[in-house]
Amino acid sequence: MRRLGLDLAALAIASTLGACAVGASPKAGSVETRTGAFASRRQAACAAVAPGPKAGGDRARDLAVPQDLLPVRGLAVRGNRRLSSRRLLGGLRTAVGGRPDPRVLADDMRHIWALGGIDDLHVEQDPDGTLCFVIHELPVVDMVFAGGARGLEGDELRMLLDLRPGSPWSRAASRKLRRQVLDKLRARGHLRASVELRSREPEDGKVDVCAVVDEGPVYRVRRLDFPGAREMTPAELSACLGLRPGETNAPGGIYDPGADYSMLGLQACLYERGFVQAQILDPQVEIDDSAARVDIRLGIEEGGVYTLGEIAFSGELIESQEAYRAVLRSQSGQVFKRSQIGQDIERLRRFHENRGRFDIDVEPVVSVDAASRRISVTFDIRRRKAFERRD
Repeated sequence: MRRLGLDLAALAIASTLGACAVGASPKAGSVETRTGAFASRRQAACAAVAPGPKAGGDRARDLAVPQDLLPVRGLAVRGNRRLSSRRLLGGLRTAVGGRPDPRVLADDMRHIWALGGIDDLHVEQDPDGTLCFVIHELPVVDMVFAGGARGLEGDELRMLLDLRPGSPWSRAASRKLRRQVLDKLRARGHLRASVELRSREPEDGKVDVCAVVDEGPVYRVRRLDFPGAREMTPAELSACLGLRPGETNAPGGIYDPGADYSMLGLQACLYERGFVQAQILDPQVEIDDSAARVDIRLGIEEGGVYTLGEIAFSGELIESQEAYRAVLRSQSGQVFKRSQIGQDIERLRRFHENRGRFDIDVEPVVSVDAASRRISVTFDIRRRKAFERRD
């Protein structure tokens, strides 16, 4: 039944486009050279203060649905210039021939709104029963200008938001562009950069956009300290973070607040030194605006070095405990290293494979004695069940 309604609606659309459709879609974005006209448009856009119209989609849930409508004799769109009427009406559920259901009509309005590029939408019914969806389209970008930025050109600004001629322009687009440009500048060390998006009032459905950028100075890291670290030097800890002098967020390098340190790498380094209970505190950042410098403190609570305790073997053993211990590199009394335990597991697997046992799994079972800071390890050796596979 619903399919029949859609087919009838399609027939009605074809007969009413001429009555309700207004205007034709203009071509998006003209190309200009750097002439006097270009300079004049740039000056007008960069001197404007309008942030753009309301964001398309922000008010979809507040769309007013008319009540007590007459039976529908046709469906049409009014006010569209760039958006295709067939695309706007193609997915509607409101059928020609009966009174429209307000809930279905509300869904249809939300469907049209979700297609994007719309600033306003309401429904009217003509005396002949034609149901018209009246829309006001968002303006589209015609030209994009950059003001103030030395390292960011207009083409790059457009790429940040895919802001090309013909893109719908709204406050939401303005906010997104501003946020992305700020992120780009801060990643280059311009911590106090400011970005203002200006747009000239739309003319013929088109708008010129100007990004006025004040980059500010480049902020660099002056110091990277590791308070609480006693056994490892700052250079060693920096290397664990994957940092080298002069790189981003390393001493001498630019400061990027969006770049994360490799905390897993630092934790792994601490584990390799036996600091299995080490805690890494959140970075503390101090900004010196007068010198455009940043001091970073990354606190570490080492918690003491742990050593290997007793090493034993359990499960389905094919050799003596002494024969298994001879395979390992780990020995009681050594600093506990998780990576070495992993290597010993592989050695035990190869030990069995060399004896024709390819169905063995090795699982380390650890016991931690915090008082003595010793970790005992039992390698549990089991045959895999027939349905299990080890990749």
